Amino acid sequence: MFKKLILAALIVTSAAFAQVGVGGRAAANYGFWWGADAPDELDGGLGFNAGVAVRVDILPMLSIVTGLEVDFRRVAGKEEDEDYDYYMGEEIRIKYSDEVSMNMWYLDVPVLARLNVIPMFHADLGVLLGLKLAANEHEESTASAMGRSETKSKDTDFSKDCSSFDAGLVAGVGVSPIPGMLDVDFRFVLGLTTLDKDGKASVKHMRMQLGATFWFM
Repeated sequence: MFKKLILAALIVTSAAFAQVGVGGRAAANYGFWWGADAPDELDGGLGFNAGVAVRVDILPMLSIVTGLEVDFRRVAGKEEDEDYDYYMGEEIRIKYSDEVSMNMWYLDVPVLARLNVIPMFHADLGVLLGLKLAANEHEESTASAMGRSETKSKDTDFSKDCSSFDAGLVAGVGVSPIPGMLDVDFRFVLGLTTLDKDGKASVKHMRMQLGATFWFM
């Protein structure tokens, strides 16, 4: 009787493990800041995220997809201006260019419900929880005149001014060109948590991701 119980437990355990997939995911993302206080001078910026993905198949048409990803988020902006001055009695034009990029690193945990509506196609809906790792502002100021230019750069760490936690909603669609082995998906992430540590400024993340997951288990 004891041997039968052990055998049954092994069979159940094997079946449970057969319903779990593990893989690696990488994606390119294009992000913005949004909210009532989002700076107008900052546009979108390219970033990326990569990590481990886990898929738990609950039903033939329903799975839970989660994982752990390192996420690099970036927004950037550029402003240009010009002025005039005199050099050796001649009027010269001076061009000014100021480029700013806000670079942030997060550790993300997505938790998504995946609905396999049609074979090879799926839809995702869920949440994303993020832990801020670092935040840095990089600024480059350039002055150009008479065929010459001078550039000055400055880096500022603003991690202490940012909230340590980030949460957002995720919606996406995808296709499996190699079912059970390769998924390609597009996800939209709408941040719900303000970046400001004190919550006084309404500025939040918004990102679009195009990624691929290779399932090796």
